[in-house]
Amino acid sequence: MRVQYDIGKVFADSFALVRARPWWVVAWGALLIVLPTIPVIPMFVWIAGNFEVLVDNPEAMNEMIGLNMLANLSSILQFVLLIPIIGAIVRLVLDKGTGRFIGLRASMDELWVFVTYIALVLGFCVVAMVVGMIAVLVGVIVGYSSGTEAAGVGAGIFVALLAVLPLIWAGVRLCLLIPASVDLNTFALVPAWKASKGHFWPLLGTVFLSVLIALAISIVWMIVLMVVIILLGLIGGATGMVNMGADPSQWNWVPFAIIGGVLLAVPTFFMQGVNSVLSIAPYTSAWRQLKPSVEQQAAPVVTPEL
Repeated sequence: MRVQYDIGKVFADSFALVRARPWWVVAWGALLIVLPTIPVIPMFVWIAGNFEVLVDNPEAMNEMIGLNMLANLSSILQFVLLIPIIGAIVRLVLDKGTGRFIGLRASMDELWVFVTYIALVLGFCVVAMVVGMIAVLVGVIVGYSSGTEAAGVGAGIFVALLAVLPLIWAGVRLCLLIPASVDLNTFALVPAWKASKGHFWPLLGTVFLSVLIALAISIVWMIVLMVVIILLGLIGGATGMVNMGADPSQWNWVPFAIIGGVLLAVPTFFMQGVNSVLSIAPYTSAWRQLKPSVEQQAAPVVTPEL
């Protein structure tokens, strides 16, 4: 019997998690924003104190490059923090229990999230390298045989673009790998592949809507952010002119900066947390729906006795 896939339930489950654990979502967003920002602070502090000599002083530029390498640690730190957050989200959607601290814990779930994530990234990189080499080879052959460089470049680009379609197909077929691995406590490549069989278009729609919703949330929040900053600036400017004169250098902006920070911090963290939920919860719900199809395929066929 074919298992039905309900894309509406996928997003209903995702936003049900947000409604049920709003402060956990805020905390996840705070972790992903605040902690990775710490390695970047020394670079901005140094730039603020050395801005005038930065362009004309090569030694200063070298020091800035060193600080920029330190700032790259923020990306690594964000990845490390994302692993237990993904594990917590998958457990919540699958009803597998939670950790003590905002759902986070160190367990085999997090190990499988890490392993599958790295496997997906490495697999994509290897395939991209192979496709690139094939595209270059085809471009060289076509360019040499036709005698025109433009034909070779065009052929190489065509091959690269042609490879995008199977990459998208494989990526959609593998979008259930992380939740399946956490659920089955193994590297569930085969079960995830079987579960997605026959459901490519609904799963592609899930991927598209997840990205679209996350993008819409980010755009709306950026607009709100700019409006709030402009309003605070206007209010601060008007207050400064009334109380401290027309010279902006004499105005006290600190209270408005604090108010703006408090007003914007929690919604910003919440937005980041929601985007994190949308990065994995829909596929976890999809796996929960499609998992019975894998169990049906694995079940032995019983032949009635005559």
